[in-house]
Amino acid sequence: MPDGKLSLSAFTGSIKQMFDAIAPQYDLLNKINSFGLDALWRRKLADTVTREDPELILDLAAGTGDVTLALAERNPDATVVAADLSRRMLYRTLYKALERGLSDRVKIAEVDALNLPFEEGHFDAVTCAFGIRNFEDIPRGLSEMYRVLAPGGVVAILELCEPVTKPVNDLYQIHTRKVIPFVASFLGSDEDSYRYLHDSIAVVPNREEMEHLMIEAGFRHTRYTVFLPGVAALYVGYKARFSAEMCAIKDHFGKLLARATD
Repeated sequence: MPDGKLSLSAFTGSIKQMFDAIAPQYDLLNKINSFGLDALWRRKLADTVTREDPELILDLAAGTGDVTLALAERNPDATVVAADLSRRMLYRTLYKALERGLSDRVKIAEVDALNLPFEEGHFDAVTCAFGIRNFEDIPRGLSEMYRVLAPGGVVAILELCEPVTKPVNDLYQIHTRKVIPFVASFLGSDEDSYRYLHDSIAVVPNREEMEHLMIEAGFRHTRYTVFLPGVAALYVGYKARFSAEMCAIKDHFGKLLARATD
C-alpha cells in the first residue's frame, strides 16, 4: 500500500466515505441486486484478460476483490494489485485472499484512480469493474490507465448501463429506483448510497460513448460487449506496442527495404 495520506477532492472523498460505509454488506447486496449475474460478468472480464497472459495486473476500484481474486486464480504466475479508495474494502479483499491461499500474489493499494502512484508502463493489464462511473473525471481516469499500462497491454472495463429497449428499461428503472434502495435499507445498509447507484448509472458514458473516450485516451483495437439483459457492458482496448513515431520509422524502413529488394 503506497505510503502517505491520500489528497482527495470533495467528490472523491465522499465516494470513499460511501464505500467505507457499505463495505460490510457490499458482496451480499451485489448478488441480490444483480440476481447473481455480476459474478458471470466478472468472469467474462477475467477470462478476457487471462487470454493475454499478463504477469502484473492492476485492478482499479477493486472493491472487496472479486475481480482481483478471479484474476489471481486464472493467472497462477501473475501478481494482482487491488487498488481502491476504500481501505475497508481493501481489507476485505486481503481477508479473502488469505482464505483462498492467494495472499502471496494479491497486493493492496489505497489510491486515487485519477492520480496513480505507479510508473509509466508498469502493468501488463489494467481492469476496472463497476467503478469508472464513480470517477470524478472519467477521461483523466482513462488517461491514467493508459499511462501505467505497458505497450501491448490490455485494459478491460466492466460497467453498468441502462437498457435500450423500453420494456426492459421500465423494469430496470423500478428495480434501481425502488427495489435496490429498499433491499439495502432492509439489510441495514445506507439507502441513499444505493440511490446514488441509479443516478451514477444514468449519467456514465456507455456503449459508443465509452469506447470513444477510450480511443481519445490512446487505446487501440477497442471493442465492447453488452451482456443480457442489457444492463452491463465490457469494454476492451489495447496500448499500441509502438508509439506513433516508432510506427512511422518502421513503415519508412519497410519501404526502403522493399525498394532495395526490387
